[in-house]
Amino acid sequence: MDALKGYGRAGLRAVQALGAAEIDAQTRKQVLELLLFDHIRACCRRDNAVNPLRLDYAARLDELYSVGQPLDDLLLKLLRDSLADMRQDIDGMRGYYGYGPVREQPFIEYGALAVAALARRNPEALQRELGELARVSQDDRGWWGWGGQRAPATMELAAFFARRGSTALMDKILNDLQSQLRYQDPRWAIVIHVQIAAVQATALGEQASALDRLNSAIRATGLEPDQNQALAHYLRARILMSLNEEGAALHALEESMEASPSPPVLAIVDDAFAPLQAERRYRDVLRFCELRERLLPVSLRPWRKGEPDPEPEPEPEPEDFDDDE
Repeated sequence: MDALKGYGRAGLRAVQALGAAEIDAQTRKQVLELLLFDHIRACCRRDNAVNPLRLDYAARLDELYSVGQPLDDLLLKLLRDSLADMRQDIDGMRGYYGYGPVREQPFIEYGALAVAALARRNPEALQRELGELARVSQDDRGWWGWGGQRAPATMELAAFFARRGSTALMDKILNDLQSQLRYQDPRWAIVIHVQIAAVQATALGEQASALDRLNSAIRATGLEPDQNQALAHYLRARILMSLNEEGAALHALEESMEASPSPPVLAIVDDAFAPLQAERRYRDVLRFCELRERLLPVSLRPWRKGEPDPEPEPEPEPEDFDDDE
C-alpha cells in the first residue's frame, strides 16, 4: 500500500485519507504514531542544525506543530526513554560510552526542540516528568576535564529549570564548562565561551556578563574565518537588541555574516531583529542569508510554511564484525 510508504506531513495526510475498508483502526493508529515520531525527530534535527545555541524565537515550534496533531505525549515518551542518557550526560560520563558500535544517534544529542516545545506549551508536564534531574550533586563530574560539554537536550532542560528558579543543574554545567577552559588554547576556547554566554543571556538574564565574555573570546580568536565566531557575533547582536542598542546590534549581525563562509541562516526567521525591518542594511543581511540558504540541503534550512519535508534519514548500515579483519 503506497500510503504506508509515505514520510513526514505528506505521509500523515495519506494515511489519514485512507478509508476504513483500506486500513483498520489499530494499524492506522500505529502508523500515525510512527510517522509522528519521525516528524518529531526530523524537526529536532533541523532545529539542532539551524539553531545550535537553542535560541528561542516566535516561529521555533511552527514546523513541529504544523501537522495539527497532539504531540505532548510523544515528546514526553521520547524524553522519558532518554532519561538514562540524560543522567549519564549530567554526570559528565557519556563520552566514555561512545567508542563501541553506534546503531542510532541518541535523542538527547539533537532533541532540544522537544524540551523547548514542552517548556513553552506544557511546562507542568515537563517539570513533573523530568523534575528529578534538577537535583544534582556538584561532585559528580567526568574525568580529565571531559565532563564539560553537554548534549543539547540536557542544556535545554537545564535552561528550563533555571528559568523556573532551580539553578542547581545549570550551575553544575557552567562550573564544568568553566573548568574545561583551563585545558583549552584561548584561540579554540570560543566554542565553550559561546555556549556559556548563550546560557547567561537566555536562561540567567546576565546579558552584560555574556556580552563581555563574547567580546573577549572574539578578540582572542583573531581574524580567521570561523563558524564559532559567526555564532558569537550573532549572539552579540541578539543581546544588543535586548539592550535596545539597535545600531550596534545591526553591526554585530553584519559581522556574523562576514565571520564564516557558513553564516547563521537562522536570521531569516528570527524575530529578535524585527525592529530592524525598515533598515536597508538589515534587508541586505536577509537577502545574503537567503542566497547562502540555497546551497544547503532542505533539512538544514530554517523552516517556513510551504517548505517541502526533508528526506528521511537513511537507515544505518548493519555492522560487519568480521573476525578476519
